[in-house]
Amino acid sequence: MKSRVIAGLVFVPAALVLLLAATRQGVSTDADAALDEPNQPAQAVTHRVNIFLDAQGQFSYRDANGESASTVRVNRGDTIEWTCSAGNWTILITGDVTPFSGQVFTVGDRANTVKSLTIRGDAPDGTYKYSVVVLAAGALRTDDPEIIIGGG
Repeated sequence: MKSRVIAGLVFVPAALVLLLAATRQGVSTDADAALDEPNQPAQAVTHRVNIFLDAQGQFSYRDANGESASTVRVNRGDTIEWTCSAGNWTILITGDVTPFSGQVFTVGDRANTVKSLTIRGDAPDGTYKYSVVVLAAGALRTDDPEIIIGGG
């Protein structure tokens, strides 16, 4: 919205004046109603998971802030992005029920590539294990971190 100034007077669009007036008089607006709704879906978030492998073959997982990400807590519609600098890698999702489309699939690539998957809108709450496989120094290394949807 643009306002205009003419000879010291400020003209503000009528919609903004109505919104301010409604808010000042205690009248609820659509924006207020959305904030009051407890069942409104959360804004989708992208979770970065950096996969690390030390010299002893031990895995660690860090998010974009450097915090542990061996367990990723997500909501429906969120996206998980994985990357691994330790070598060629893949993520294997298996199980009778997965939070992603399809029952068995892999994502992965060469070192330092980013791959992502989005949690289905109808994914059931729960804890889901997935497998990480990294080819480093000529050996396959595996680990089983987890994803938690909802309260888990």
